[in-house]
Amino acid sequence: QGLGAAVLAPSTLTLLTAAVPEGAARARAIATWTAVGAGGGAAGGLVGGALVDGLSWRWVLLINVPVGAVVLAGAVLWLTESRGGLRRRLDLPGALLVTTGLATLAYGISQTESEGWAATATLVPLLAGLALLGLFLLVEARTAAPLMPLGLLRLRSVASANVAMLVSGSS
Repeated sequence: QGLGAAVLAPSTLTLLTAAVPEGAARARAIATWTAVGAGGGAAGGLVGGALVDGLSWRWVLLINVPVGAVVLAGAVLWLTESRGGLRRRLDLPGALLVTTGLATLAYGISQTESEGWAATATLVPLLAGLALLGLFLLVEARTAAPLMPLGLLRLRSVASANVAMLVSGSS
């Protein structure tokens, strides 16, 4: 689930920026995207705790099946297909680098409990994850159709939203 979220987050932001024109509408859309992400993260802990306490730990994983079914049904009912405009290529190197970098970084963080922050088993994956994410930024800066357009980070609303998500996720 974490890997899926790591792949979807930049993809959804890219879809959002491609679908919403620049200006106030895009700023509102990005603010909504950020609020939903932060709210989902906060609610996830509360709902997960209630599911584990009330039912079983398995429900933390199973709850995604009915939620996914509702989202899929809603998409079929309310979303329309659009094929206008340019077709974008999949940024496969960017997708692989960001996914591998985030997964490696998450693994390094998970090692801190059993190994400690200064252990080789912790530092190697942490440094490797950071290096992969740095390489991801270099690839995104040079590719014609980036997974995450780095120019977005120059927008104050986007930069603020990312800082808010970092603080929220870190806490």
